[in-house]
Amino acid sequence: MRWKHAASGVVVAALLVMKLPGQLHRHVTAEVEIDLLGPPGHSVMVVRFLLPVGRYRWRPTVSVSADPAADLLVKEVWLDPHLLVATVTEIQPPFGRRLDYRIRAPVAWAALAGLDLRGSFRQPVVPAIRTLEPETVPSRGPVTLRLNTFVTLTDLRQRLVVRPEDGGAPATGSLLGVEGDPACWQFHPDPPLRGGQRYRVVVEPGLKGPEGAVAGRLEAGFRVAPAVRWLRYPEQPLSLYPELVFEADQELAEVRFALWGVPGETTVTGSRVTFRPARALLPGTVYLASVRAWAASGEQAPELWLPLRTQDLTGYWVEVCLTPPQTVRVYRGTELVRVLLASAGTATHPTPVGTFRVAGRGEYFWNPRYGEGAYYWVRFHGSYLFHSVPCDATGAILPHEELKLGWPASHGCVRLDLADARWLYEHLPDGSPVIVHP
Repeated sequence: MRWKHAASGVVVAALLVMKLPGQLHRHVTAEVEIDLLGPPGHSVMVVRFLLPVGRYRWRPTVSVSADPAADLLVKEVWLDPHLLVATVTEIQPPFGRRLDYRIRAPVAWAALAGLDLRGSFRQPVVPAIRTLEPETVPSRGPVTLRLNTFVTLTDLRQRLVVRPEDGGAPATGSLLGVEGDPACWQFHPDPPLRGGQRYRVVVEPGLKGPEGAVAGRLEAGFRVAPAVRWLRYPEQPLSLYPELVFEADQELAEVRFALWGVPGETTVTGSRVTFRPARALLPGTVYLASVRAWAASGEQAPELWLPLRTQDLTGYWVEVCLTPPQTVRVYRGTELVRVLLASAGTATHPTPVGTFRVAGRGEYFWNPRYGEGAYYWVRFHGSYLFHSVPCDATGAILPHEELKLGWPASHGCVRLDLADARWLYEHLPDGSPVIVHP
């Protein structure tokens, strides 16, 4: 009844192991027979004790550890008081680790009684390709090859060939191991592989695994990602506050953009890269832009280093920065003439953003809607003006409004100190460009 009751998958494996022994370890009180002919990662241990130790509550148990360390699953079945069967499963590849076993009774005198048995074994695993990653490989690689077991770099390097499926010379490059994964290898092509082509990784017969297991010919295929092309570049000459747009023929996953010496914001939408500078550029000046980008496939686009020239401008022009402290910067050509503290529109009455031109001026106005007036106004867009800090009906400047300079405070116009407003009124001619930006 004991044998009948224990007839499970483990017992069937145990019966098989009695017919097909892999290793026999002899100890003083027991023999340990190990079947290593099962699937990769699965071993069966049959322990035959000289004494009927299985009938006692302190009977021996099996523990197994792996080198390199790995998770193991160990299951035990006592078939009779003399016979213990244990299945050992390496849960995750690579398989073929050295397995150290210990069979010990949980009593203090176990070692004295010969009931503390130790040994090690390793399953002979025939090398095979688990995965080839990714399915679409960037032309610069790497191609990642994962095997099911351990091999040496020298042995694999002698047998591995990467060749195009349509013929031609094999690819050249270097083969390196991956730290932390002893069965993972990476092939780095040099020069790059041909974009859009299919290749095969071939491992010639004779690759050796643990315990002398030898593989036949191994093969796996992959595709090289198509090359990335740039379709659109910024038009030159650039405006003084440009939106730089670069567009590729594929969706982009990562972009590194720089307009050297100019801060700004880069956004990536699909295949388009957009850069907006945080300040106006100087006229008649060459700026260097660099773009490095990678498609979703991992393929790198051609690296760009582009000189970009701005439009020529020799006269006056104005830059209004709406980020506090708000300022009006007056240039003549590339020369910064004055920096004026300002107050632009609030969130409910914002100052429009864009590029405009001066058109009209006056010494004074009164706004009955707000009950305020101002001196030295200069129009730059519709009803939006540069003008002094507001004054009351008597013409007196409101001192509490002067304290707000540098921060949003107006109904959309750009306020200045009285002296600065007069200077702008007297020096900025009609037609002068005005750039307003965040």
